[in-house]
Amino acid sequence: MKPNLLKLINRTIASLLFVALMAPGSGLVAQEAPVATVPPKAAPAAPAAKAKKSNEVTVITSDRLLYDYKNAFAVFDDNVVVIDPGLKLTSDNLLVRFDEEGEVEFIEAKGQVYIQQEGLTARSEVAIYDIKKATIILQVNPVVQREGAMLTGDKVIYYRDEGRLECFPNARLIIPSDKRGKNLGGK
Repeated sequence: MKPNLLKLINRTIASLLFVALMAPGSGLVAQEAPVATVPPKAAPAAPAAKAKKSNEVTVITSDRLLYDYKNAFAVFDDNVVVIDPGLKLTSDNLLVRFDEEGEVEFIEAKGQVYIQQEGLTARSEVAIYDIKKATIILQVNPVVQREGAMLTGDKVIYYRDEGRLECFPNARLIIPSDKRGKNLGGK
């Protein structure tokens, strides 16, 4: 057996075992309810995300998991929770695609997607998280909130490492009156 293939198999088995042991209902961790509401007050804006440290991991839990080793993907169904360093994502369904080395390439979440990152919350019906590009694309009724301001549009792209957003078409930004002067230089 090739060393890379053996490494991929071992990493995959260990990851799946860890996810299964940490899943709600396993008795090892308290069950966490999916987030359905926006936190009362957002924290200050997060600095640009740093590269993952070698000891940081991404943990995905759900009620059901289908893993296809041959085609390098996993599908998580019902009560999906993704905990990634500096980011939490919940959804109804999640597709995870792996690259040739067994690393996560991208994640596609569907159904009641909710994302939390320090200082930022977002929700939509579809979210595509490209790990290598550090981008999250929100589609189908996306809403992004930060410091009381709310952004909506047809498509929102969040550049995680850069801490910036792009929204098009039909971009709409709502800024509360108490934030106008602070955020936009008003009087």
